Amino acid sequence: MVEAFYHHQHEYYHETIDEPFFRVKYPSEIKPLLCDDVFRVGLDPATILRKCDILFNLDQLMLPADGVNDKTIQQSLKHLLRIRKKKDFELNVELSQKHIRFSIWKAWWAMLQPILLAFEREGAIVRISWCHRNLGIWHPPHVRLELNHWLQDGPQLDEDALIEFLDDEYAIQDVYRDYLTEGDPDYEPYDSADEMEHGVGLRLSNLHRYGRVYV
Repeated sequence: MVEAFYHHQHEYYHETIDEPFFRVKYPSEIKPLLCDDVFRVGLDPATILRKCDILFNLDQLMLPADGVNDKTIQQSLKHLLRIRKKKDFELNVELSQKHIRFSIWKAWWAMLQPILLAFEREGAIVRISWCHRNLGIWHPPHVRLELNHWLQDGPQLDEDALIEFLDDEYAIQDVYRDYLTEGDPDYEPYDSADEMEHGVGLRLSNLHRYGRVYV
């Protein structure tokens, strides 16, 4: 009966509202989804789950105030490897960013590459993508980039190729292109509280770098 519940919920949500039932939005939700016997019947969810959707807002996850660091996220992601039957398992990972920072990409690159290779090696269906949104996580993305082949090429981030791609995407407003200035000594990451209050999270020390600012 429990196995039927997992199958039914996945199929019902997919067919009726086209939304995944087993969706993870925070790293801390991965372990309960895959490890917790919520029905107390001695069943390991990692043996019956056939699809998982992960939607991470990187702007939120990497803020120091959230108490989330690379090691915590890495330990959470490793729980995905507990999936017993990886063949034909569907794993969708979307990394969403408003303020585009390569320093954050590098950490995720190193963490996701072994996950991708392990699942693909055993015949899973994996889609890892990055997208840029400046209107909130539930709005359609302004820009999307499929990351599978980038990750397959190796654990190192090809910044030159990414800059070339991003420079051609005019939907990205200049104020969100942090990758152009994050290496500068006086660079200041955006403040989420300030962004909530003023709408765009502008950093006064960085405004002079941009030829235009959108509000």
